[in-house]
Amino acid sequence: GTGRYADLWVCRYLGVDSDEAYVQFARKHSGARFVRADAARLPVRNGRFDMAFCVGVLHHLDDRQVGGMVIEMVRICRPGGMIAMLEPLAPEDGDGLFRRSLARLERGRYFRRLDPLTSLLRGCLGAALQVWRERTRPFDLGLYWVRV
Repeated sequence: GTGRYADLWVCRYLGVDSDEAYVQFARKHSGARFVRADAARLPVRNGRFDMAFCVGVLHHLDDRQVGGMVIEMVRICRPGGMIAMLEPLAPEDGDGLFRRSLARLERGRYFRRLDPLTSLLRGCLGAALQVWRERTRPFDLGLYWVRV
């Protein structure tokens, strides 16, 4: 992405995106390191990082791609490391017209509700996956994390 969160972390940070324009923008606006790469094939040694996180990525990936990315996040984290994912959630039954209308504008083709996304991630990460739902506007957010 744009590297919006890079400067929030006090650490050595590596940002990844498959879009060269995003990588160039992030390099220009942050002091962190950014590379163009496929999130399912990262140019990183096993166990290299204490933490891997993604924000607003999963709704752009189909189930197979999510699985590949999550497996790769596990691979690059050291034992005891942490994986965290923050994702906007598709509106649920009973959500108002405002949320449903905004959801139609969302560019991600795989905008998921909480339960299907949780099931998908549990299938990759197992029962240790922790889930927290933040009720916000315009979309609820799902926060998922697990210790490797």
